[in-house]
Order: sequence, then C-alpha cells, then structure tokens
Amino acid sequence: MKFHNSLYIIIGHEQHENAIRYDLELNQDHKIYMAHFPGHPITPGVCLLQIARELLETLSGMPLIIDLVKNVKYLSVVSPIETPQVSFSLSHIQVNDNGAECRVLVTSPENVSLAKLSFKCRKRD
Repeated sequence: MKFHNSLYIIIGHEQHENAIRYDLELNQDHKIYMAHFPGHPITPGVCLLQIARELLETLSGMPLIIDLVKNVKYLSVVSPIETPQVSFSLSHIQVNDNGAECRVLVTSPENVSLAKLSFKCRKRD
C-alpha cells in the first residue's frame, strides 16, 4: 500500500548537498488513524519507515523494498492533529543500480526531533 497522496501529501521540498528535506502534511482522516487510536490518532512507527522508503524511492527513481533497517529511534509521538506537518530530511544518500540507502531525521515545524531512521533498500523486481 502506498501512503503518498493518502496518508500524506508532499507540500514542499528543498535540496541540499547530498541531502533533501521533504515537508509533508499528514491526513488525520486516513483509515490507519481510525484504528491507531480512535479519538487520539498516532502515526505508527512502521508508517514513518514506510513514508521514508517512499521518499527514497521517489528520489532514486526506482522501486525499492527495505532490505536492512540499521537504526530506528522514535523520539516523540507523531499525531496528525497536534503535528499535522512534519519534515523528513534524507541524508547520507547512496544510490546504485541495486538499490539505495539513507539516514532520515523526522522533525516537527519547530525542529523538534520526532524520529531517526537509517535503512538500506534493494531494487524491487
């Protein structure tokens, strides 16, 4: 299941040297939030990882599947009501014919760190 244009939309991006920041808006009406949790929606950590993979897929221009999760730290709850906009900053990006890898810092508009991710993907057949 793709989350782009359903769980989130990209509202902006900014390219830097070997890094890119995507600004996203979360959709608080997405069906995931109906189960996680009714009346107090929280973005599941695995969804943050999936969003990061989708952004790396967009950047690399190839279909990817996560092959190795090197590091994941969830630092704060990501609520689409309290923090409807978040930024995913991808850095240490490496892309080759077989896949891609990167580090991701998820932050709020106030630059509060919400999650740190590091993972490697292989090209999906």
